[in-house]
Amino acid sequence: MRDVMAESGNLLVVGRGSRAECPAYLWKSDRMKAMFEGLRGDFDRIIVHVPPILASHDALNMARYADNMLLVIKADSTRREVVQRAMDTLGNTRSKVVGAVLMDRKQVIPRFVYRWI
Repeated sequence: MRDVMAESGNLLVVGRGSRAECPAYLWKSDRMKAMFEGLRGDFDRIIVHVPPILASHDALNMARYADNMLLVIKADSTRREVVQRAMDTLGNTRSKVVGAVLMDRKQVIPRFVYRWI
């Protein structure tokens, strides 16, 4: 597998390939299971970026192989109900959500704080 990895410092990256979703039968295949077992044997951490949970079956299929899931939530865009539904969906797959990252948050510093910086 190392022949398809790009190296950046001590980070190895594998591209996704085509933009089409992975067929369901591949997720359940012995080959996919063996690939992840091999990666776990070679690396301390494996981070996989997946499409939005509620928009793609690939994300839910990946959850089967993941030890933990980390949600990335877009600030001022993603509604609380959508995040809760994603959490419930992951819970139904017995995935362990370990946290969330709030991205694109605009930090507003009140004027009176500027005199202290």
